[in-house]
Amino acid sequence: MHAGIASLIAFSVGGIGPLLTTLLPPAPLRIPLTFIMVLVALAATGYTSARVAHSPFIKAIVRNVSTPARSAPGASRRRARLPVASSNRS
Repeated sequence: MHAGIASLIAFSVGGIGPLLTTLLPPAPLRIPLTFIMVLVALAATGYTSARVAHSPFIKAIVRNVSTPARSAPGASRRRARLPVASSNRS
């Protein structure tokens, strides 16, 4: 039960920043600010997990921030090719 409550709090707190950066700034700034906020949140998660585990925090931060960045190019290559909708309207 305690792990569930801890997860609820962690996901809620961790999601507030990226959520606010998708809602509050002007439209042209939303994507870049959300990207930056997600990187900050990943770094904070790495730091916190390292401190709790009494581990070196730099290594944990680098791992948390670099793993999604390394997987993003591969994800775009695996994306399914979807048919393009016709723009001709009858």
